[in-house]
Amino acid sequence: MPFLKQQGAIIECGGLAIHFPKFGIMINCTPTSGHIRAAVITTEDIMSQHPEVFAEAIPEGLPPLRKINHEIRLMPGKELRNLPTYSIPERWAKEMS
Repeated sequence: MPFLKQQGAIIECGGLAIHFPKFGIMINCTPTSGHIRAAVITTEDIMSQHPEVFAEAIPEGLPPLRKINHEIRLMPGKELRNLPTYSIPERWAKEMS
């Protein structure tokens, strides 16, 4: 992937193509194995492959109350803190930008 990023490539998964705007080149990809097919699978494909997980009808309302209901207790007068999800070393951040 570093090569594609360096060349400014645009990967169009749905259209099975890779564009190189700097050079005016477009490469069309033809799936030849199950590995490539897995990269372009659609939501409908996943839902039809796993019908036991996805209900046909969307339930109305909230789920019933359980014995254990999870909650986060807030302290009055305290500010909510927004922490970064994760951090990466500064040298990696420079390389990525």
